[in-house]
Amino acid sequence: MPALRIQTPTDQESVTALVSRLGDDLARILRAEAALFRLHFYAGLEAVRARGGFLATGVVLGLGGVGALVAGLVTLLAHWLPAWGAAFLVGGGLLLVAMLLGTIEIPKLSREVGNALAPAAEDQTSRSRT
Repeated sequence: MPALRIQTPTDQESVTALVSRLGDDLARILRAEAALFRLHFYAGLEAVRARGGFLATGVVLGLGGVGALVAGLVTLLAHWLPAWGAAFLVGGGLLLVAMLLGTIEIPKLSREVGNALAPAAEDQTSRSRT
């Protein structure tokens, strides 16, 4: 994309030429802003995709393994506890592990998305000050 150049009007230019140039400049500025927005959007999306992919992979693998372990553990604990007690004990432990993993990953995801979108926020802040 070509760099935005500021052209200063001359005394010989007509009002029609100035208005035409204003329209061209406005179109170039809007295209540049759209490109900047796309850049920031895709940077944030990439952060979500990276962390979200790890989180989804962990969930899928966990569901497969947990299904087998839950059945085995409930069966094992049913020798010493009632079956319903064993099921509640195992289920509660699994929920605790799931909450721990979510507590670890969600702040990382929020931080990375915030970092990816931070330049856009700084651009908006600097533009509003000028």
